[in-house]
This record gives sequence, structure tokens and C-alpha cells, in this order.
Amino acid sequence: MDQVNYRPATIFPSEAKDNDTFIDLDKLWSAAMRRLGVIISCVIAAVVLAGIYLFTAHPMYTSMTNILVDENLSRFAEDQTDNQSAQLIDNQMSSAVEILKSKELAMSVVTATKLDENDAIVDPPSSPVDLVKGAVKSIVSLLSPGTPPPTEAQIRAGKREKAAAVLQQSITAERTGRSSVIALSIRSPEAALSQQLAKAYANAYLTEQLNANFDATERASVWLQERMTDLNHRAQQASLAVEQFKRDHGLISPRAS
Repeated sequence: MDQVNYRPATIFPSEAKDNDTFIDLDKLWSAAMRRLGVIISCVIAAVVLAGIYLFTAHPMYTSMTNILVDENLSRFAEDQTDNQSAQLIDNQMSSAVEILKSKELAMSVVTATKLDENDAIVDPPSSPVDLVKGAVKSIVSLLSPGTPPPTEAQIRAGKREKAAAVLQQSITAERTGRSSVIALSIRSPEAALSQQLAKAYANAYLTEQLNANFDATERASVWLQERMTDLNHRAQQASLAVEQFKRDHGLISPRAS
């Protein structure tokens, strides 16, 4: 015969349960003292790693500038009530930010500032990790089949590409609130270089916008000139056709001599 044991439910909590939820500070302190050596070792290791980082880290300087995309956009944004117009302004600002982050503009800045000749950007001091990577690459290059050495033009192009890539990683461009101003900041290992690059970026962007407007105006002028030439030619053809029609049907009266 199967039997089932029923345990009566206790109304009051047991003392053992209360003891489980109680935090014994003496026991915690005793456990910490037993692991004192491990704790001290971890603290010393953290301090040593922080000191190594501070000793090997290179200072970085940030320079900032503001770029007003278009004065008319600010006045237009204040008076407009059309959501489509607001969306157009947002698209224009997003396009301006992407232009500032583009590789083409970075290459223009490299050319203007001759950044490919600056060793602080092209050939910065190597960190311990970079030294290990360089050693591994050297070993791999020795084991791999030989390749022809790069030409001087390839070396210059590689430096320009590297300088442009460093600029793209160092630049930050963001729209300031809902305004037509873009906050541009750039980091570099030299304070004077950061200021120079920020100004060069602003000048390169303005030059790019002027060139774009000039190209658009030139294309419009060429199109208008071609259109006027075509219309002129059609007008002449129409006049000749009218004169020929008059001659064929005797609509031209003879002039008195």
C-alpha cells in the first residue's frame, strides 16, 4: 500500500531561512584576508599596465571649426512650413556631411597640406603591437616568393592613400542641431597640424562647392548655347521654307524698277 507523507505548512518562517539571507561581514572580511595576496597582485598588475599605456601612448590634439553650408537655408528654415522643404534641407545637410567624409576631399586636403610628406602621419612611431606585426610580416615576406620592389611613383601614391585614410579616420563631421552649420573636428599628434588640417578641410569643402556651382553653371551655359544654335538653325530653315512657298505659288509681287 502506497503512503504519501504530508508536511504541514509553517506559518512562521524558519530561523535557518533568515540566517541564509543575512550577510556576515566577518566572514567576508576573513575571505578577503585569505585572498589578500591575489588582490594585491591584481592591483599591482593593473597599475603596471596603466603605467605602460601612459608611457607608450602618444598625445592627440583635436581642432574644431564650423562650416555654414548656406546662409539662405537658415532663413528659409525659419519661415518654411512645408514638410517637404524641411526634408530637402535635411538631405542637403546629410550630403554635405558625406562630402566632408569622402576620400576625394581627403585627397584634396593631402595635396593642399602636403600631408604625404609628414612622417607624423605617414610613418608614426610604432607601438609594441605594431612592432610584433612588422616582425611577423617580415618573416612571412622572407618565406614567400620574392616580388619586384615598388617604383617611386607607387611609393608616393601609397603614401597619399595612407595619409587620406588616416584623415578619414581622424575626422568627425556632425550637423549642429537643426541648423545649417556642420561642426568639423579632426585629431592629429600635433596641435599646429590639427589647426592646419581643420582650416584646410573647410577651404577644400568651400572650393569643392564653388567648383561644383561653376561646373553646373558652365554646363547650363553650354546647353543654352546649343539650344539657341538649334533654334536659330530651325528659324532659318523655316524662313527659307516660307520664301520658297511664296515663290512656288506666286505670292511674291515683282518690284518696280
